[in-house]
Amino acid sequence: MSSSVAPEEGDAVRVNVSRLPGFGFSPTDELLVSYYLKNKIEGTDSHFRHVIPEIDVCKYEPCDIPAFFPEVHGKEWFFFSRLDYKYNGTRCNRATDQGFYKITGMDRKIRAEESKAVIGKKRILTFYEGRLPKSKKTNWVVHEYNLTETKVSSKPTKQMNFVLWRLKNMSASYKKPKGDPIHGELADTGATSEDYQAAVSDVIAEPVEQLG
Repeated sequence: MSSSVAPEEGDAVRVNVSRLPGFGFSPTDELLVSYYLKNKIEGTDSHFRHVIPEIDVCKYEPCDIPAFFPEVHGKEWFFFSRLDYKYNGTRCNRATDQGFYKITGMDRKIRAEESKAVIGKKRILTFYEGRLPKSKKTNWVVHEYNLTETKVSSKPTKQMNFVLWRLKNMSASYKKPKGDPIHGELADTGATSEDYQAAVSDVIAEPVEQLG
């Protein structure tokens, strides 16, 4: 799969990563929801906006997204995206020009470490190239994080439509752009997470959303 689409100027700022909670190691699900996603929804994300950008997942193919990020992100890429609801708000569109993301498995609850209260949920999606019924499964997998409990205003706002995505390519031979974010040389990456291994299984436990 390839795409001629390149990130447009202004879509993401490429600067050095500052010292932020969770960076320099693999951030926990709780941290992604309770700190990063919560601050994004509340509009208090200015101090890490240059690190976790906002990207329209329907506008770019998954192979385009790593070009937004510096080499420090390595094997996985974090970004925010707005949910695009169709059909009077009952179905979410996750289709691109060349394919679509399909939910794999059941939603997983994310709990606060201390209170054990449910603060969010995580769902795993796999990218399929093409359209049903002749779509082809790819190695691109994403974790989609939703915030279910927040102290923001009870009035619905566009900010509350944000989710946090954690994108990864499961192929052991996948090569990530290096140097120039779009046309640079490539470097090898690997895959070890059990969650991502579960995502690429052939068992689909939930009905497939109609996309595109």
